Amino acid sequence: MLNDLSFEEVLCRTCSKVEMQAITEVVCQHPERINEVWALANSSIPNAWRAAWALAHINEKNSQLLTPYLAEIADIVTTTKNLSIKRELLKILILHPLPDEPSGVLLDSCFETVTSNLVPVGLRMYAMS
Repeated sequence: MLNDLSFEEVLCRTCSKVEMQAITEVVCQHPERINEVWALANSSIPNAWRAAWALAHINEKNSQLLTPYLAEIADIVTTTKNLSIKRELLKILILHPLPDEPSGVLLDSCFETVTSNLVPVGLRMYAMS
């Protein structure tokens, strides 16, 4: 499935859970490709949240692959206005010990998210966790 398409091509179209699982498998078999997904999650492509979704799936399968990115993930969670990206990155942070440096700012951001009536319930649940 991914042989003919790049991660960006898959993530920029309407991708399915099956395709997300395929991306996860490729990255777990070729860990150096995590950088491609990370770059897409941090890009300005219209569906960057799907790359964050892929990162959350990768994290569930092999959490060590995301360890080098935890501080950056925490920073993005506190600054992004994209609620979908925030939700997916919080899913990652829940499965790791908090990085020391941004943990106070991250905690403040999570409290703001939990108490906001403008944020979807699912995102507030992840922020609470």
